[in-house]
Amino acid sequence: MERTSAVSIQNVRKTYRRGWRGRRTRALDGVCFELQEGEIGAFIGPNGSGKSTTMRILLGLLEADSGTAAIFGCSGTDPQVRRRVGFLPEAPVFYGFVSGREFVEYAARLCGASGGSVARRAGAILERVGLADASDRPIRDYSKGMVQRLGLAQAMVHNPDLLVLDEPMAGVDPIGVTGIVRLCETLRERGTTILLASHALSWVASLCDRVAIFDRGQILWNGCMDDLPESGDRWSLDVDGYAPGKRVPVAAALESCGVRLASVGRSGAVLERRFVERIETARGERGWAE
Repeated sequence: MERTSAVSIQNVRKTYRRGWRGRRTRALDGVCFELQEGEIGAFIGPNGSGKSTTMRILLGLLEADSGTAAIFGCSGTDPQVRRRVGFLPEAPVFYGFVSGREFVEYAARLCGASGGSVARRAGAILERVGLADASDRPIRDYSKGMVQRLGLAQAMVHNPDLLVLDEPMAGVDPIGVTGIVRLCETLRERGTTILLASHALSWVASLCDRVAIFDRGQILWNGCMDDLPESGDRWSLDVDGYAPGKRVPVAAALESCGVRLASVGRSGAVLERRFVERIETARGERGWAE
């Protein structure tokens, strides 16, 4: 069965006016991106490259100068579409005097839940994001990582068809990050579409079906992870049970097959290397010095 488009962004441009002189700054320049239902897509790129702006335009929180952005074929400002979407902003700020449970219940009511289902939904989602033990504490006592997980809970409490997550792993400890990744995998199995922006490239490489590399308001590369190009016709092998002491016999085994072991790295090294290559090429080999 062919999947339909959950996210469609076509030739979107956006310019801001900054400073007392109203100097125009180009934020987005012809951004195009497609994500099918049930897929996980990611925006990656340097800070200020246009990832968050693109998400806000998609959700109808910001107006583009030109181009179109649609969710399930409709505008992100459509109330019916918004009921199908959950959103975690980059730096969520919540009422500090209420507890995590009270806030998630409040979010559930805003999304249309009522009666006994409110408490059930809130309790279940707080358990899933690892906040059950802290659910009755005031949010002002939460750490940065706990606030991020609470933001994820409020985005998921109404079982949305599309989750838009802007830096969901920021400030989250490794165990929490692993939990978020596993949660995303479970949601994909249930048919939920997920669009996220993240600097956790190794997790993006293992989790996502489609990736767009942003820089200075443009997409430098956009495609499926299986199509991610490698310079020099190189491939990355993901193996279990490897240890540094096994490098020599592994290299010898590969050479017997006519293959040379060029490097050894963790999962996600391919994406990280290609990401840096693309950015450096776009900036005229000046790299991160700017």
